Amino acid sequence: MRSMNRVFLIGHVGQPPRVRTTPTGRKVANFTLATNEVWRDAGGQRQQRTEWHRIVAFGDLADFAEKYIQKGRFILVEGRLQTRQYTDGQGIARYVTEIVARDIGFLDPRGAAPEVEEPIEPPPAFDEPYEAPSSTPSGDEDLDFLI
Repeated sequence: MRSMNRVFLIGHVGQPPRVRTTPTGRKVANFTLATNEVWRDAGGQRQQRTEWHRIVAFGDLADFAEKYIQKGRFILVEGRLQTRQYTDGQGIARYVTEIVARDIGFLDPRGAAPEVEEPIEPPPAFDEPYEAPSSTPSGDEDLDFLI
């Protein structure tokens, strides 16, 4: 049986995409997406927790993100989880988990101004270097954005 790695997130864009080009000439866009969990505690008080997700888009989807994604937009991101390792400026190995986007859709009304919410905590920065995957993972041959 084949395995599956698929993620669907609905939330607000936390920061506009940062777009750059990899050494191989591939365009990549990074941005954050906030999802909120709301509940009532034992005392009946409303509680909220914001989870920040790192989103990565390649190629044409990176172009789309650069042109249309703005802070505060309410969007749907469909993609897959990817954890990668990099070495920071002090030579320490670090790990980061990201959602590699396969599709992005807008959920706010057409022409509506982006809804900018005050985040509970600031979104994470994208300070680490990015290296595009060297090959397409086994079983995901149809994911042409990784090539």
